[in-house]
Amino acid sequence: MKTDIYNGPDTLVKRITVFLLLILAIFVLTGCGSEAGKIYDRAVEYFEAGQYDEANIEFMRAIELDPEEEEYHIGYGMSLICVADYEKAREEFLGVIKDSDKKAAKKINKQAYRGIALSYYESGVYDQAKAYFNLALNTDVLSELDNDLIAYQANCEMFLNNYDGAAKEYTKLLDNTKGMSKEEIASYYLGRANAYALLEKYDAAIEDYKEVIDKDKKCYSAYLGEYFALLNTGNTEAAGQVLDEALEIKVKTTEDKYYNAVFMFYKGEYDTASKLLDECVDEGYTKARFYIGRIYQEKGDYQAAIDMYQAYIGEYPTERNADFCNQLAGCYMAIDEYDKAIELLEEGCVSAGGTMKKQIMFNRVIAYEKTGKYKKAKTLAEEYLETYDDSEMIKEYEFIKTRYRK
Repeated sequence: MKTDIYNGPDTLVKRITVFLLLILAIFVLTGCGSEAGKIYDRAVEYFEAGQYDEANIEFMRAIELDPEEEEYHIGYGMSLICVADYEKAREEFLGVIKDSDKKAAKKINKQAYRGIALSYYESGVYDQAKAYFNLALNTDVLSELDNDLIAYQANCEMFLNNYDGAAKEYTKLLDNTKGMSKEEIASYYLGRANAYALLEKYDAAIEDYKEVIDKDKKCYSAYLGEYFALLNTGNTEAAGQVLDEALEIKVKTTEDKYYNAVFMFYKGEYDTASKLLDECVDEGYTKARFYIGRIYQEKGDYQAAIDMYQAYIGEYPTERNADFCNQLAGCYMAIDEYDKAIELLEEGCVSAGGTMKKQIMFNRVIAYEKTGKYKKAKTLAEEYLETYDDSEMIKEYEFIKTRYRK
């Protein structure tokens, strides 16, 4: 059972936080003194304060008074996205798109395309999101939105497992960083580093992770990414030094304590890590349960690990990613519950990429072999060997062939 990779919930930030919704660029306060304009301005204030239900009420009131004002529909659509009413949001955006080459119409169209893209992005339909982000990018107005759009495009490519495409999008951003904050630049280096790591371009990934750390000393994901990239190049000494460097970060918050525990876990200091993780849970940072499960798993207490993983995913269902499936499957395989393991591995294989996909494909072969399904195991082993040169799998394949007869 192969599990030695970091591909957890922090390897990819689902939202581009620096640019999320880009409210000031999207909304133009009317200031016209009309009743509808005043209500709209109030709606924007609610939106900026994160009071989306109140914002929606005010946007609707403004629209009722002046249904022809496209900005009101754009604002309402964006606010609807924030309460996860994606279908209604798309209706608002689609209703203002015009077939016109006039600059004013193009501005509305670009905002509407972006809004539709965001509605698909937030609902996890990344191919559709990518198409509409591209439409927005190809609309030659409001260039101040373009970096935001490219960043979302890059994220879509990551979710669609097109890591080469994602790296190219991040490179576009990094080729022109004028006017960007240090945090924005670091986020793009991190995105490209993750893409390179998934492409197994570890040297390039390491360079980018170092850039991130240089710009943001507390970017924990960069330390973990660099650690695993170095492991994959066989440089265990340098990998250990990265963990030591990360452990020098002063612990001020519960989140700091959590990552301190994670670094301790990867150093093999399970007792110290376990104590810190328990403290995190007591302080309300319940995502620590994932690594508590990892420690149980490493210590061979597989049922306790299973219980902890299930508690974790019950609270964080969106983190049911390839790594989670692989870890939980490993526990089931360890207690000979291979059918449950197979279900998880099949699920994880759909979204896995890079080294994680390799590991899950390897583990699937073993799981099917252990259940006596040699025909399926043989087929999967052949698929694996078409992609990867792996002496361990060659041995497994030769063994499976002695068990399977047509």
